[in-house]
Amino acid sequence: MSTALGRSLRAAHVVEPIRRIGQSLRRRREHRRLQQLPVYRQHADRQFDVLLHFPDRPVNLYQVRQWYGPLEQLSGRRSVAILCYEPDTAEIIRQETSLPVLLIRGGQPDFERIRDVHRPKVILYPNQNYTNFTILGLNSCQHAFICHGESDKIYMASNWMKVFNYDLVAGPAAKERLRRRLFGYDVEARTIEIGRPQIDVDHHAPFAFDDSRTTVLYAPTWEGGRTSMRYGSVVSHGLEMVRAILADPSYRLIYRPHPRTGIMLPEHGLADQEIRTEIADAIAGDPAAGHLVDDSAFGWQLDVADVMITDISAVAYDWLTTAKPLLITRPAEETAVIDPTAFVSDMPLIAADEADGIVKILQTVLTDPDQRLRMRRWCAYYYGDTTPGASMQRFLDAVERMISERDEWIGRDHDVAAELTCVGPVVG
Repeated sequence: MSTALGRSLRAAHVVEPIRRIGQSLRRRREHRRLQQLPVYRQHADRQFDVLLHFPDRPVNLYQVRQWYGPLEQLSGRRSVAILCYEPDTAEIIRQETSLPVLLIRGGQPDFERIRDVHRPKVILYPNQNYTNFTILGLNSCQHAFICHGESDKIYMASNWMKVFNYDLVAGPAAKERLRRRLFGYDVEARTIEIGRPQIDVDHHAPFAFDDSRTTVLYAPTWEGGRTSMRYGSVVSHGLEMVRAILADPSYRLIYRPHPRTGIMLPEHGLADQEIRTEIADAIAGDPAAGHLVDDSAFGWQLDVADVMITDISAVAYDWLTTAKPLLITRPAEETAVIDPTAFVSDMPLIAADEADGIVKILQTVLTDPDQRLRMRRWCAYYYGDTTPGASMQRFLDAVERMISERDEWIGRDHDVAAELTCVGPVVG
């Protein structure tokens, strides 16, 4: 090891802990400041029937944003709040929804206050964050996994499902997935089908296109936390597909990358930037074309786009409900898991070496009447009844059922229930 490199590494070992201490102190000061604001203090002593648990930083806000609509509907009949640990996350959420936001640091006193003051009957979890573990110790409420979108990714049937009282699944496909992949899990007893309540929320498009161009939504996922989930296509397919679409005046492109793109692998972030540059150049050359880099909430794109290109990700499953043409990229990572029983195996999969021919592939899929029929069949398998209002009603009914069961259990022997309440891991 060179002397210069050795000095650099030693300096990094000193600087990084100092940086983290500084971040922790700033976070603590920001917690104290925000918790004194009236907008937070007004909820400090309120009891809530339902909490959505979201301890994450803003990069993962896409996971909770899609639940604003259903939770706002639920708040018409039950008291609902969103529980945050990160000050910057709490502030963003507070500005985006009318729902109350609770801000905690995540220590033992906070959880005891949740148990004794806020007294939730149901806690909902949109992800499998390790931070969920501590609050799962609350024995006086129901804990339910709601996820942040249906998909056949391997985490959708992980052993973590067993820590929740219920898994609010989309439909028959999710239940069958759990049966196949999860040992010792009573699917019928532990799951409740709710469809996709987000499809019953009105989404207002910020843009209106009134020309004859075909609107293509390219919504790639991120690179994933491990190779078995490396479905993202920005490196393998993205730039060549984007260039081909931008070069054809028949098409308009909406590019909507996953918010976590580049978090794990820098080359994915670099590819994303290259794509953004290509689109910016195309917009400068022809502003009327309407090309767009989109980072808004997901929903309105389902109505506006004529066809979607995506990876194996939750947005592909959301698109199912439209029955409009869909193209999915084949992962370039050989170890990425593709479920042979999933609907993606019945869709056209674009290999990386086919990316530059995307316009011809689009022309084929846009004129394929059979795909629309297949999409409708798969939609019923993944979501059940998707008639207007059906999914939202099932979600509301599921929460009522969990509250009713919890109240009945507490009512049988409240003292015992309270005594059993235990927050955090216990060493015995």
